[in-house]
Amino acid sequence: MTFAGRANATCPLESTWRAGDVYAWDELELARGGSGEWFEADRHRVLRTTRFTWQRDGSKLVITVNGARREVHFTIVTAGDGCTLRFDAPPVDGASTEFYVSS
Repeated sequence: MTFAGRANATCPLESTWRAGDVYAWDELELARGGSGEWFEADRHRVLRTTRFTWQRDGSKLVITVNGARREVHFTIVTAGDGCTLRFDAPPVDGASTEFYVSS
């Protein structure tokens, strides 16, 4: 089932979303109140971290990093015991465009 720009009770948008595997991964945290953090890591260390603010407008997120704004559209797809968050472009520089969360 696809929820275009609409989070559901199983997988709210305000979650910690992950991408990758045990060797290298991204983590995208969308917190209530509009703060967020993305990091990229490998199995040895965190490689990059970006803090940002975000606002939601339907199926669009407006993300602000150091004063620079970026608009990305998203969908949340539920399957089995989890959900996938898909963006039409990376939410921050270097980030994946597809993340998952288990419910």
